[in-house]
Amino acid sequence: MLNTPFHIKDIAGYVFFSERTTGKTGKPVKIHSSLFIDFFCAVDPTTHDGQVIIRDIENLKVLARPNTIPHIPLPQGNASTARHNAQMQKVRTLNNAMAGKQECSLVTKNVRVFYHIHQNAGDVCPTVYISEVQVLHESNNSEGGLYEYKSRRIGKVQKRDLDGRLVLISQASASPEEAMESAVTSLGNKAVVFFNPKFVANDLSISRSNRLSDKTRSIINELADVLKHNQKKSVAWLVDGAGAAVLSHALKKVQGGLEKHSFRFRNARVNLSSLMNDLTQRKAQLNGEFITYDGDKVALMAIAIQKQALLKQIGQLPSPTGYEKITRRYLIKNLEGLGSVSWTQKVTAQPEVLRSSKATFLSVLISIGSRLK
Repeated sequence: MLNTPFHIKDIAGYVFFSERTTGKTGKPVKIHSSLFIDFFCAVDPTTHDGQVIIRDIENLKVLARPNTIPHIPLPQGNASTARHNAQMQKVRTLNNAMAGKQECSLVTKNVRVFYHIHQNAGDVCPTVYISEVQVLHESNNSEGGLYEYKSRRIGKVQKRDLDGRLVLISQASASPEEAMESAVTSLGNKAVVFFNPKFVANDLSISRSNRLSDKTRSIINELADVLKHNQKKSVAWLVDGAGAAVLSHALKKVQGGLEKHSFRFRNARVNLSSLMNDLTQRKAQLNGEFITYDGDKVALMAIAIQKQALLKQIGQLPSPTGYEKITRRYLIKNLEGLGSVSWTQKVTAQPEVLRSSKATFLSVLISIGSRLK
């Protein structure tokens, strides 16, 4: 069942989507400035698919319709009918008022856009407010959870005992086989993988609150159960991509410490400073160069968004000794460099820039894109 997100209530953060959606023809279409990073990651306006997505969103000015109760004509001529008519009119008025608070969705190419239609104070007419953008990822029917090699074949782990094991929490992957291949390459043939299907990436964002579908909640609960089962055991985790966001949500369901657990992160698509704080509170081990990056655009922007908070969090870790002093210095230097990449700074600054600008969302997207080439 689709879990439709609630619309963002910060009306001041909405800007016109494009010059074609300012209300000169059709309804105005606005989008929240905080969605700029998600949209930048999802849509390239120079490609055919990107242009189709943009045109479909612009067409909401004509195609979007609020949900209303259809008018049912009633016979006239007696008090009972008049009373019934008045009651129906009250219901119709209430429903039409509620329609502006009900979200609809548009799916175009690999993007789902959530919007609602409402006339807020200052609006000259009902306006389309885009409150959420999701990138859609296709998944096969494979079940998420723990997998390992069994007689040269990949199968679900029946016993959740991970004591002494190396475990990859996978990025959003197409299949258990794809996730296992990454685990074996990174951790060796005896690795175990916690497989995250592609669909988890639909719900998880680096720049906004996450709205979770039932399927994603099920994956999070599964990982939480694995953590609880192995809480007092020794486990070494490598957490990849959106798997870091799954871990962050799963930890909220786990009480107590993780003293014998060590964590490393690769291309983490999450608020890593907050996740690190949670893990250090649980006395988990974060040793060596426990944060790595190898070219993932979304992960790089996640670092840029939280650079200062991330460096501060690393500074609050226990003081390193011996060779750890060298690896800690290298880690900090590497993160400082990644967080200062010029194009990521331009992109991550745009949500705040848009709030105080008269420029449209699309014009800024195109301008930023052209400057990055």
